[in-house]
Amino acid sequence: MTDYNTSSNSLLDESFSILQHSSRSSIEESRTKLSIIENVSKHRSDKRNQDYHALFKSVPKEERLIEDYGCAIQKEILLQGRIYISKHHICFNSNIFGWITNLIIAFDDVQEIEKRSTAIFIPNAIQISTTTSRYLFASFLFRDHAFDQIVETWHYSRNNSLENLSSSEEDAFLSNQCNLQDKQVSLPSLSTADNETLRRRAVSEAGPRPRVHSYALEKKLQHYHHYHRYQQTKTKCACEQHYPTVVMDKTYSTTIETIYHILYNSNFMQKFLSEVEKSTDVCIGQWIKLDKDVECSRESSYVKQLNGSIGPKSTKCYLKEDMIHLDMNNYISQLTVTHTPNVPSGNSFQVKTRTCITYVGQRQVRVLVTVLVEFTKSSWLKCKYYPYSLST
Repeated sequence: MTDYNTSSNSLLDESFSILQHSSRSSIEESRTKLSIIENVSKHRSDKRNQDYHALFKSVPKEERLIEDYGCAIQKEILLQGRIYISKHHICFNSNIFGWITNLIIAFDDVQEIEKRSTAIFIPNAIQISTTTSRYLFASFLFRDHAFDQIVETWHYSRNNSLENLSSSEEDAFLSNQCNLQDKQVSLPSLSTADNETLRRRAVSEAGPRPRVHSYALEKKLQHYHHYHRYQQTKTKCACEQHYPTVVMDKTYSTTIETIYHILYNSNFMQKFLSEVEKSTDVCIGQWIKLDKDVECSRESSYVKQLNGSIGPKSTKCYLKEDMIHLDMNNYISQLTVTHTPNVPSGNSFQVKTRTCITYVGQRQVRVLVTVLVEFTKSSWLKCKYYPYSLST
């Protein structure tokens, strides 16, 4: 059992070191963001800034590119492209086989910026509402960070803060923007903004409008900044009891949403099984709504290599994953049931893995993984197979 725990924890440490590197490299606090920015050219590279103005010629030349993200705009179909943020504009460009979609939105025209979900439960979209239209941008891998940056820039722009800043103060604001590498995720199409405003070249260039100083708008901005700067310091999952064997209990400086996207809404698991565990025939299913008692479910499978001196050299593993509770602001509880019918007595047991993700401090997320080997039939091999079955 000791050997198993050492091996299991080693594999998990290796896999989550990938997660830790990914999350830390993209969502560290301001001091880390500044060090990242220092490794790239100031205010983005000159070339990227030139490319930005080549795409959006009506944006003033002196308005520098702050950041851009991979995402998609919802139209009749999902149009993959990039969203660009500058001092007073947010722009989108898509070029699919020569079909170009350009969208320019002045921050002065923006009335509301909201987080949205696609496919009912995937929280990876942002909706921007102007005085005349609504635009839905989806497929953000790290939606929280893009949202924070857009809202912060909007807030500065609407209050004309940047116009009154000195060059050094403006440099400090721009350099505090997070440099993220987003990964695109293909999603089902949803109904979005008016087709007329999202035609082939949809541009909002009416110019600055009077600032709106409404109580509701100011309260909403306060809510956005308060919530995203000061996450709940501690949350607790509703599990009455965790499984007896703890295979992982670690804390990461990130958000629950980031952990969720890496573990369940990216190719992390596919790469871990293939590259770290050297499994073959890896097939990760899609999350769908199957049972009213769970948020969503998916079924996956892979062939695991066995290192035993006797028995088969590999076995097919079948996974049924259920998202028991999914709340990015509180906690996530996910259950995986694994079957390995091709090993001796494989139909006599199943492995249950419960993953609970909670906040344990401000931007401190705990990932707790516990395991139970449940024998459904009596087996004389129970003591022998118990430690090995956990490794599936």
